[in-house]
Amino acid sequence: MHFNNLSDSVTLAGTLTLPEGFNETTPVIVMITGSGLQNRDEEIYGHKPFAVIADYLARNGVATLRYDDRGYGESTGDGKNATTEDFARDAKTAMEYLRKEMKFKNVGILGHSEGAAVAFILGAENNSGLFSNPNFIIAIGAQTVRGDSVLIDQSATMLKQGNMPADIVSDYVEALRKMYELKIREGNNMTVDSIEAICANWKNTPVHTSLKANLKKIAADNNPWLNFYIGFSPAESIADTDCPVFALYGEKDIQVRPELNMPQMQRLAPKATVKLYPGLNHLFQHAQTGAVQEYGTIEETISPEVLQDIVDFISFKPH
Repeated sequence: MHFNNLSDSVTLAGTLTLPEGFNETTPVIVMITGSGLQNRDEEIYGHKPFAVIADYLARNGVATLRYDDRGYGESTGDGKNATTEDFARDAKTAMEYLRKEMKFKNVGILGHSEGAAVAFILGAENNSGLFSNPNFIIAIGAQTVRGDSVLIDQSATMLKQGNMPADIVSDYVEALRKMYELKIREGNNMTVDSIEAICANWKNTPVHTSLKANLKKIAADNNPWLNFYIGFSPAESIADTDCPVFALYGEKDIQVRPELNMPQMQRLAPKATVKLYPGLNHLFQHAQTGAVQEYGTIEETISPEVLQDIVDFISFKPH
């Protein structure tokens, strides 16, 4: 099936999965993928999390709409230069399609990672029109801090997992923080020379040289997604969202670490159901280390407990 985001001239291709005996009061969920262009199944490292979720929900009386990201799979448009806000307009189009064309009355959003930020952008829209906010939100691995903080935290965690000495990690993190601040302030006017100034006191080891080259590469990256994301914080949107929210965090998630994001979620959304899952990574698989390289080596696509909790939340059963 296809639906159109007319404001951006984008046609989105998706799959509507319906439970047996559905009607207009059946809950239906728009599913939104994480960062990086993905197909409707959020296919990654041989896993198809969204296909698994859609199948489980359909067996439990919940409909879902999942779609290929713009410019990917069968969807049209320029995905490579799209920002989080562009993806939010696509998701809004999906919600409106379900309400206007399909006449569904109970439309929620399930967002994973960046998709969760999109869910809150739509949750906070002060749109008094008929087709505006979602009826409920399921936020899986949701960031609550500014984008640059998420990226800096990811880098630090990965360097530590690679047994990088602590002093080198702190040098790099400090340089990364300064570089992103400059990038937020100066955008594409930022010069790669400024990295030399930021790293002026660094030692001249091969490791420092390679980390400096990496900083220069990021500084020279003028991709609109990155330039928007580093200065984007979902905090205000989360605080302004007043529909029911279920926020899930994996204890071994190194991409959106719960230590950094979960306390802020509890503070910004005091009415939300916030749950931490021991042993689960960013894809909500049972993991040993949580490292990205591990995703493809794990047989499980998503924890059964997570699937059941999502169903319970939608049917408003207590956890």
